[in-house]
Amino acid sequence: MECFPPMPISGAPTGMIIELMNIFEDVDEQTCDTRRGYYGFVGQQSVIKSCDTVKDVWVGEGTYIKGANKLKNLRLRSTLAETIQVGEGR
Repeated sequence: MECFPPMPISGAPTGMIIELMNIFEDVDEQTCDTRRGYYGFVGQQSVIKSCDTVKDVWVGEGTYIKGANKLKNLRLRSTLAETIQVGEGR
């Protein structure tokens, strides 16, 4: 990965900034996953109907989703005892 040279911050030595950027890069590499499509999950007894975009969504058990236009970067923490409904209201 190509890194741009750090912009000087008044009062901070350039060496400290480079060291801090290297630390941030190491943390990012250790915590983020590079696999595509890895973040999605659909739990047991869940229903997803008539939705346009569902991307990087974690759906717990017993969730009912109908007619949602776009669901992105979302976590629905439902259980079979406490279900979640997204879309049409009652």
